[in-house]
Formats: sequence, C-alpha cells, structure tokens
Amino acid sequence: MEEATATFAALLDGSPAEEYLHGRAFQSETLERSQIGYVGADVPGFTQYRGMISIPYLTRAGAVSMKFRHVDDRREPKYLGLPGLEGKPRLYGVTALDRTEDFLVITEGELDRMAADQAGLPAVGLPGVDTWRGPYRQLVIKGGYRTVYFLADNDDKGQGRALAEKVAEDVRGLRVILMPEGMDVNKMIMERGEEALRARMGL
Repeated sequence: MEEATATFAALLDGSPAEEYLHGRAFQSETLERSQIGYVGADVPGFTQYRGMISIPYLTRAGAVSMKFRHVDDRREPKYLGLPGLEGKPRLYGVTALDRTEDFLVITEGELDRMAADQAGLPAVGLPGVDTWRGPYRQLVIKGGYRTVYFLADNDDKGQGRALAEKVAEDVRGLRVILMPEGMDVNKMIMERGEEALRARMGL
C-alpha cells in the first residue's frame, strides 16, 4: 500500500486529477499532506483504477487502505474501493485524533474532510452515508473532546442530515452544523470561505 501511495502521489503533478482538485480550491500543500495521487500508470493490482484520483487512508503507521474517485463528476459510482475492503469502511483522517484541540469535527466523505483540514480544523471523515460503525464511536469518545461537531451535507436528498442523526444517537452532545442549502463542506468553503464555515460553527 505504501508503494502504491507513493507512486500515485508522484503522478499527481500536472495531471487531470490535480487540475480537478485545484478547481475545487484544494491547495497543493493539502494534497501533499493527504498524499493524494493520480493513477496515471498501470500498476499491478490497480489497473482498473487508471485515470482516477487515489485517496490513501493514512495512520501513524502509514497507508492502510485506499479509495479512488473519478475525475469526471458525471461518472457513477464516483468512488471505488479495493476488492474485499468495501464492506470494511474505515474512518478517514484518523491522524486528526492525535491533535491537541479540545474539539473534533466529523464530515461526510474524504474531500469534505480534506476541506475542513485545509481550514485548520481537526477533522475526520465518514466514507459515505451508510458507514457509521460502533468502533468509530469509541475512537471519538476516547478523545475526551469538549465538543464534537458534525458538518452535515445539504446537497443531497436528506442523507447528510440522516447520517448526522445516526451519529448523534451514539455521540452525546453532538453539535450538528447543517451546510447551506445545496452545499457540502467543500462547496461552502469554495463559495463563502473558511471563515464563513468557522462562523457557522461558532468558532
């Protein structure tokens, strides 16, 4: 996994993936920190993902899993996982749990987590609306956070709000922050800026 992560990250520069992500206001430093890459070469075991964005799941020990996203938003499904791992979703961005802030932010999806991280927020991401699991609850509770925020998407048919309600059943005192109508975290930052997001959270 580490070798594939490094290979794809080295192929990001000048790629369609980099152009797409810069178009969504992601800075190069954010992409480097997250080791985002581009599957621009045939790597054994990854040929079916050629032309996609690679999103490694990083821990203290390095990359432990990986997802892939189409550059073309019209392609469905937008995301693909590694064979055998689709039914074993992980929390994205667990390195944020090592930060020292007394609050934690939960987002839906990898790109929203990257957007929150770029805004300086200690954030983790749930990889999809159906992926909240009990072990995630334990990771959050063990952090001893004063406040846990859930930044709920408002660009779907209510799935984001439903996911927030599911998480709220497990995380006592969860503060659900609904994004403006038609927006997720990334889009809100793109259109209104990082300070607008912080103001919406009361920070």
